[in-house]
Amino acid sequence: MNIIPEIESPLSENYIDFLKELKILLNGLSSNRVINIKNIIIEQNFGFNAILLSKFVSDENPDLAITYSFNMRDKNRIALFSDIITLEQLGLKNIIISEGLHPMKTVFHSAKPVYDIDVVTFSSIIKKSKSINHLIENNLNNDLLNDVHVVCSEDAAYNIGNFNLGVKIAASTPADMVKIKKLISVGADNFIINSFTDNVCAIEYIKKEHKNVFIHINELEIGKTFNSLDEAYAKTLNLKADGLIIKIISPKINILKKLQ
Repeated sequence: MNIIPEIESPLSENYIDFLKELKILLNGLSSNRVINIKNIIIEQNFGFNAILLSKFVSDENPDLAITYSFNMRDKNRIALFSDIITLEQLGLKNIIISEGLHPMKTVFHSAKPVYDIDVVTFSSIIKKSKSINHLIENNLNNDLLNDVHVVCSEDAAYNIGNFNLGVKIAASTPADMVKIKKLISVGADNFIINSFTDNVCAIEYIKKEHKNVFIHINELEIGKTFNSLDEAYAKTLNLKADGLIIKIISPKINILKKLQ
C-alpha cells in the first residue's frame, strides 16, 4: 500500500524558496525504505498556479506519477474547461476533483463560492469528452439542451480525454453512497475519501466495482486524531484501501519521516 503526499500551492511564499523545499521533500521520499512512494499530488489552493507546478515537478521527476488536484468551489464552467484543456495540452493525465470547502472554512471567509456544477456532472463531462468541441457539447447535453449540435473537430491537436480521474468524496451518509454509485456509472477511476470512515460497505462497494479507493488525511491530524503516522497507516491497511493520502501543509516538515 502506498502513502501518497499531497502538496498544496502556498498562499504566500516565494516560489523559488518553495521549489527548494519541495526538492528536499522529494529527495526525502526517495530514500524512504519503509514505503515505496511513486506518486505526488499537487493541489491548487490560493497560491501560485499548481498546473505549472505539476508540469515542473513532472519534468524534473519523470519516474514519479504527478496528479493535479483542484476544487470546483472557485471556478465557473469556463475556468473548469480551461483547466482541463491546459492539462491535456501539457500531457498531465492524472487529476483529482472535489467540490471544495465552503469559503467560511478557509482564510477567505467573505468570499462567495461558485459551485456552478457538481462533481458528478463534471466527471461525466470529462469522461465522455473526446475533443474541445465535444467538451462543450457534453456540457450542453448535461444542461438538457439536446437541440444544440456542435460538430466535433477531428484535428488531433484539439483532442482531449483519457484522463485518470479521481474524485474526493465523503462516505458516511446514504447520500454519499448515492453519489459514489453515480460517479462509478459515469466512469470515475479513483475515489478519495476525505477522512477515515466506519462505513466499510462504501469501500467494499468501490473495490467490488474494480475502482481504487484512498483515504485522505491532513498531516495536522497526526498527534491529534492519531497518536502516530504508523497508527493511521495501520488503520488504512485494516480498511483494505489502496493507499493513504497525506496533505502536507509545508514541505519544510516532512512528516513521512516519522513512519517507522
